[in-house]
Amino acid sequence: AGVGAEGGERCAAEVALAVGGLRWSRADGTLRDAAGEILATGLAERDLGRVNAKFELLARLRRGVAARGLDLQLRVDGRRRTDPLDAGERVEIRAGPPEAPYLTVFNLANDGTAQLIFPWSDGEYGPRATDEVLSFGVVVGPPFGMDHLVAVATEEDPRALRLALRRGAPLSEVTPRIERLIAEGRGRFGLRTALTRAP
Repeated sequence: AGVGAEGGERCAAEVALAVGGLRWSRADGTLRDAAGEILATGLAERDLGRVNAKFELLARLRRGVAARGLDLQLRVDGRRRTDPLDAGERVEIRAGPPEAPYLTVFNLANDGTAQLIFPWSDGEYGPRATDEVLSFGVVVGPPFGMDHLVAVATEEDPRALRLALRRGAPLSEVTPRIERLIAEGRGRFGLRTALTRAP
């Protein structure tokens, strides 16, 4: 147990995650960052391993973005959007130009799961033109909270990464594939945070 803000002993009702000062409340399932901002609500203790893995992957992705960034935007009605996104709202995702023929876009949800967003059908798989901005729409849905949209552009077909994301593999399978791309300088990376809200 740690020492709380009032100097007293912090009870076991709050659990610290291994990454970045994140704290989870057993009472209501709320995950907060070091500044006290709410990142997710309704998380169960069984979700904490996945959530911790998400934030570990985000730290690695930020290094990839710093080394070889890729523009990634969220737009609503043609304008960039940074404020919270509501359930059912249609959002345009714009990525690129990727400068590489294979683009993969996925969401790291607040509960530590990953969902493949693009490509979903065989016709979208690639290779694609490297000098064009890719644009497509999605509808905001659960789980709600602080999500992180990730874009990865590669010269080679990232079949194993895409298959892992498509079948909902745990981040323990996704992270090594991303780490390898970053370490070998074989990808460009985009990262965008989105707060999504339930109705």
